[in-house]
Amino acid sequence: MMANKKHQRDRYPSWAAKFIRTERLKKNITQEELARRSGVRVQHIRLIEWQCNSPRFETMEKLINTLGYELHAMPNEDTEVCLEADIQDEAIRLEKSNRDAQREAHEVLERLEKRANRLDLSLQQACEEAGVAYSTVTRWRNGSFSPTIKSIARIQKALHDFENNNACDEQIKWLEKLCAEQHRDD
Repeated sequence: MMANKKHQRDRYPSWAAKFIRTERLKKNITQEELARRSGVRVQHIRLIEWQCNSPRFETMEKLINTLGYELHAMPNEDTEVCLEADIQDEAIRLEKSNRDAQREAHEVLERLEKRANRLDLSLQQACEEAGVAYSTVTRWRNGSFSPTIKSIARIQKALHDFENNNACDEQIKWLEKLCAEQHRDD
């Protein structure tokens, strides 16, 4: 029963199909010609005129425009309820998306802090290396501001570069020590 009510509510009234047929015939346009001009398949036009099919707004608009008229949507109570529900759904989705983004930013910051600590760097030093203001990072931490992917990537790259430089420095020190030991042995 509910499905029928919804289906009935979504259908265009019979006058819309009659209007298309009447105007098409007044202008001496065949269904085939209307199809060619409007870009709507001729079979679809037949079903609409026979009231066997309920077209989408866009389809009705194409047909009405092709016949030289404009179609305007007039909101009614149902439309307002649907719009209100859509707005509420979108608000919930955005709120969840924002929470997810904040949680993800927090996780990334934790990983960055651990990596910076492992390299004997403070997060502030890592931020300076990356060219990201530490005050911005503190706003990320308290959730008043979300980081951009670009900022996070710059911090990660700076930590990675610093880590590679440290590894190279350690290898150089190890080689120097090895050379010094070999030189002593000679």
